[in-house]
Amino acid sequence: MPILSTFAHAELPSAFSWQAVAYMRQIWPSLFTGGLTWLREPYPADLTTFHVVIHQDEVLVSYAAVIRVTVSHDGTDYAIDGVGNVLTATPYRGRGYGRRVVERVNEWLDGSDADAAALFCAPDLESFYARAGWLPCPGGTRVVTGSESWPYNGLRMMRLLSPRGRAAAKSLLTTTMSVSWAW
Repeated sequence: MPILSTFAHAELPSAFSWQAVAYMRQIWPSLFTGGLTWLREPYPADLTTFHVVIHQDEVLVSYAAVIRVTVSHDGTDYAIDGVGNVLTATPYRGRGYGRRVVERVNEWLDGSDADAAALFCAPDLESFYARAGWLPCPGGTRVVTGSESWPYNGLRMMRLLSPRGRAAAKSLLTTTMSVSWAW
């Protein structure tokens, strides 16, 4: 029976890191362009990353990560725990592993000092995340890098974690949020 483990970034075994990137290449090949063409780890080492892994020995079954970012929104800076790279290897899908990973991520978020958590996903995953307590953000998202900007075509979903985040619910959920990248 595969087991669930958590790791700080520096502690993530290289076998899991490499497999996560290999699965990312299969699931999201469009990510691997420009500066990310030869990506070697799920997130840069300079980010504070929390990894959730379901594995059987050294075989990665399911994976997710949480990173801390600061997002300026409607004139206020928010501490956001960004959830990304939620994936389950193709042969292991449909067995509840993704749900277990997201449940563990949610437990970690509930103890976080962030204002909110955010993730980006395909619209067809809305009900999966909604069942896990995530709220859709109909205000949408814009990716802004330097002088360029474009709408993010997927769905942003959030969990409001702190009293400050909950007080800003209307703004965070219903107005367009600008981010520098969709983690």
